[in-house]
Amino acid sequence: MALLLTKYQPNTSQDLVGNNTAKTKLKDFITNYKSQRKKVCIVHGPLGTGKTSLVYALAKELDYDILELNSSQTRNKDAISTFLSAALGQTSLFMRPKLILIDEADNTSGRKDRGGNAELAKILDKSTFPIICTANDILDKKIKPLKKKALLIPIDKPEHQEIVQFLTTICIKENIQYKDNALSALARSCDGDIRAALL
Repeated sequence: MALLLTKYQPNTSQDLVGNNTAKTKLKDFITNYKSQRKKVCIVHGPLGTGKTSLVYALAKELDYDILELNSSQTRNKDAISTFLSAALGQTSLFMRPKLILIDEADNTSGRKDRGGNAELAKILDKSTFPIICTANDILDKKIKPLKKKALLIPIDKPEHQEIVQFLTTICIKENIQYKDNALSALARSCDGDIRAALL
């Protein structure tokens, strides 16, 4: 049986629980990028609230290719410069539009990733493609160079009842017997972390 987390990964922005304002703002940032005053967007909020999932869902919905640099990769000044130089000059497969995702921009480690975000802030103005960063802590000093140039889109924890409704829908689809009070307790214990609730 497939993990529910994998099976119910969102295919469109509407599949994500809550945050309708954030969905609309990010979709507008992507589709109207060339007229945007700010050339990078930081989607920020607590762990498990769907920041990265929202970016991927919108890319799928809008038929964009994603070029991602995630937290498992080195993201110092040279790495960022090399990645962005290649990404900005690379032709998208099948001539589709593309966007660049820097996942967990605040999750950089001191010496290994030194200068990465500052370098990204310097290169931003050259981009003709949407650049989106995700961050858990928007107050982290490491992303200060980016914040000055970024459109900030907060992702909030979904409301308790939104999570209950989501879990109820899954139980019905999967023919899982459930009790309302059990789903309510699960929704409360996961504290807005949809990923944790599905696991």
